[in-house]
Amino acid sequence: MIKYVENAVTQLIYYFSSLQVISLVTQVLLSIMISLGVGRHIYEIPMENMPLIGWLGNTTGTSQILTAILSKASFAVTLLTFIPGYYRWIVWFLIFTMPLFLGLNAVFIWIRCIPLSNFGTT
Repeated sequence: MIKYVENAVTQLIYYFSSLQVISLVTQVLLSIMISLGVGRHIYEIPMENMPLIGWLGNTTGTSQILTAILSKASFAVTLLTFIPGYYRWIVWFLIFTMPLFLGLNAVFIWIRCIPLSNFGTT
């Protein structure tokens, strides 16, 4: 029993550490985008930064969606300890379908800019 609890705690530490790392990557990407001119008027942004801003924007959007998937799943697992009966099945359904739809959203971010060489030029 103690070995199981130790493994569960270790897995939770890895899970929340990965969530924090992905969140940190998102914040770093946003800071880089701001340093390139995002947030200023469109005429004040150097045109040579546009392709990089487009690529960083898509990467940031994908990492934000991944962070949302992990945090929502974490909250749903917490809810499982409090919810009785058939409501647990609803929560399990949400745990499995929510990453599916949010994952599709992350894929659509990249699909709309095919070919990838069109970032910032369209």
